[in-house]
Amino acid sequence: MAPFLPEVFSAEDRGASTAARSQRWTYVLLVVVIGLGSIDGARMWTDGAGHIGLPYPTGVTELYIADGIGAVARGEPIYPPLDSLPFVVRVYNPLTYLPGGLLARLFTDDFDGLLIAGRVLPFASGLAFLLLAGVWSQRRFGRSTLTVFLPVLLMVMHSSTMTDFFRNRPEMPGLLLIFAGWFAFDLRLRRWPVVSALCFAGAFAFKQSFIAAPAAVSLLLLIERDARMVATFGGTLLASVLVVVLGAWLTLGDGYFDHTFFLLAANPVHPLRASASFYPILIRDHWQLIFPGAVVALVWLLAAGRERPLCVYLGLCLAWTSWSHGKFGADLNYHGELSILLALVIVTATHRMLEQGSRWAPLPVAAVLAFLVFGTLTHGVGWNRVCLNRIRPTPHCEPGPPATGDVRPTSEALRTRGANLLILQPEIALRTGRVVALDTALLTLLFEQGRLDPELVLGPVRARRHTTIVLPLHPTGYLRQVAAVAEAAGYRSVHRSRSHIELRR
Repeated sequence: MAPFLPEVFSAEDRGASTAARSQRWTYVLLVVVIGLGSIDGARMWTDGAGHIGLPYPTGVTELYIADGIGAVARGEPIYPPLDSLPFVVRVYNPLTYLPGGLLARLFTDDFDGLLIAGRVLPFASGLAFLLLAGVWSQRRFGRSTLTVFLPVLLMVMHSSTMTDFFRNRPEMPGLLLIFAGWFAFDLRLRRWPVVSALCFAGAFAFKQSFIAAPAAVSLLLLIERDARMVATFGGTLLASVLVVVLGAWLTLGDGYFDHTFFLLAANPVHPLRASASFYPILIRDHWQLIFPGAVVALVWLLAAGRERPLCVYLGLCLAWTSWSHGKFGADLNYHGELSILLALVIVTATHRMLEQGSRWAPLPVAAVLAFLVFGTLTHGVGWNRVCLNRIRPTPHCEPGPPATGDVRPTSEALRTRGANLLILQPEIALRTGRVVALDTALLTLLFEQGRLDPELVLGPVRARRHTTIVLPLHPTGYLRQVAAVAEAAGYRSVHRSRSHIELRR
């Protein structure tokens, strides 16, 4: 293992070569960044651990995933047919729901338990991902400073690289598997085609959009014209994906393809409009001063003709991200893979620059240091906190109850009511076990396209079959139509709170 501060650090200033001075300053900057970044890292994991037990969702999608986890815990199909109520669209692949659902069987039938069960695997995956990154860096570069620098950099950039490591979501386990597969390919480990293919298929089993890495490996193997490796990797990947897809269809519900493919295909995609929105947010609020350092690193690698696999992967990931984040409902979670690749570019270019004695070696590391120093001078110590707001994190961001307030007392009161309740406020519906329709935005889209029949919801309202209807305080999408039909049918508001409005016949 290379010493933490190499011998060049002790060279005399006078007469030292440009390369030696560049190396010396690079290592000085690395030590400072590692020191400051480790403080951020400790705070990040403390924040994240505290968020696991929050008794409310950190984002609306946590509600929908908790619904699927609850189905597993109760032994129900994850993907029921969509031709009847309840309308629950579980858009992710089965590993998003299965691990949390199996863990939730240890809890009582409690919604808070479902949320916690779903957050355990992402948190553990985040820790494993940083360990994996450090192991890869040591195997790849053999420099102790870079071994530590990569995990620290990923934590410094946590608002975009690991934004969901504490949430009930599939991104962090998927990213762990994606980069495990990529690192196996990059290091050419023993039996890497099989290992990489299985890791990529595992990431797909969490979320369908993890395709940039297997596409990059496939393209690079074709460029290398290694027919045997192409066949082994491609065959293993195809067989593994088929096992996931057919296994889910045969064992987890007949509606698997409807939930995870056909209905998602109806989702409109506007890549140019989304790119014009997301990339400025990333550069301004997340990458900030790190971004120019990543650009310098990438330009240097391209000019030097080095690290073609990483550059190809980055190019494909950028293209795929620019398309996929145009999907209706996309958020910053679509950019984790791209942000991680920027961190890999910075660390890899730093190694190559040190190796070749480049005068540019300090620049990428200096950009990371500038990010840390500027943030601290602007917002004070502790500014780079874990934040529940993914798009625009704020300095000193602290978790707080949602604007709807604590719905647990309301849910408990409604749980004891009669059977003729229609509850369309998502969290209250899940807490009371009276789910009729979830995911307002997606259901509105599917109703408008004629893929689902809204009359299954509207008809009983029009016929006054429900004694009470519970809606969000500010209905959106098709829920506005439910409110209008209810008013026309003679329902009147009898209660209003921060979380909901209650209508009665």
